[in-house]
Amino acid sequence: MGTFHLLARKAGRLILLIFVVVTLVFFVPYIIPEGPARGVRNSDAPAFVRYGQWMLGVLRFDLGRSPLSGEKVSTLILRSFPLTLGLSLLGMGVACLIALPLGILSALRRRSLWDYAGIIFSWTVMALPGFLLGLLLLLVFAALLEIFPFFGDDAPLHFVLPVLALGLGHAAVLLRVVRASMIEELGRQYITMAVSKGLPDKMTRCRHALRNALLPVIGSLGMQFGSLLGGSLIVEQVFSLSGLGRLVLSAVHQRDFPVIQGCLIFFALMFCCLDFLAGILYAHIGPRTRVR
Repeated sequence: MGTFHLLARKAGRLILLIFVVVTLVFFVPYIIPEGPARGVRNSDAPAFVRYGQWMLGVLRFDLGRSPLSGEKVSTLILRSFPLTLGLSLLGMGVACLIALPLGILSALRRRSLWDYAGIIFSWTVMALPGFLLGLLLLLVFAALLEIFPFFGDDAPLHFVLPVLALGLGHAAVLLRVVRASMIEELGRQYITMAVSKGLPDKMTRCRHALRNALLPVIGSLGMQFGSLLGGSLIVEQVFSLSGLGRLVLSAVHQRDFPVIQGCLIFFALMFCCLDFLAGILYAHIGPRTRVR
């Protein structure tokens, strides 16, 4: 029953949050000067009628049509999303490949060269905005070294620098989470007692401390991946990739409100669902959280 109650509570919060987000997005064109003039359906109908039609449309994933291209907003989103999803998945892979080993090593060898290298890397990369990191990668690897091409999306090499720009930025954040969690777990009493009773130190750390230390990391992966999806907006613009990022920024520039609303809802749904799945996974792996 504990697991069922947890699922029910989280599902209720998810539905409530989605309802609030969809309602707020409905009012976006009406809080911007001259907003409803472009693309808002039935702009002359009463507000409650427009709101009801809006909610029904969202439930059917019918987000209207772009007044500029005449295409369905859902078609535009689904056409652009695969590239953004691929970038985010690869960026998450790069972030994990960098952050997990370096964060664990930094915690195991505190105040060592590895630890200081991890801290410096984390501080440096976190201080750089996403667009500046992308421009630096272009300057070094495309302009100076000429290893990778500048722009394009028709060859695998075109995606290396965008993936690195996404992955490095989130690796810095994830590294700090891994390091802090591992240090906290290594200082717990059960680790000290296990070592004092003769259990090999390496076995204790790898089998017990590491497993428990990764629980907060797993819990944060959902929001990290959602942040990657959001960060792709800037990275796609820097590297001229035709994903959701360029679609959103183009819609904002052209005041294409149906596309703006559709993209906002789509990103919000992704964030909410990823956070929900991460919370369920965290509760399943860490039984202590089920009681909360």
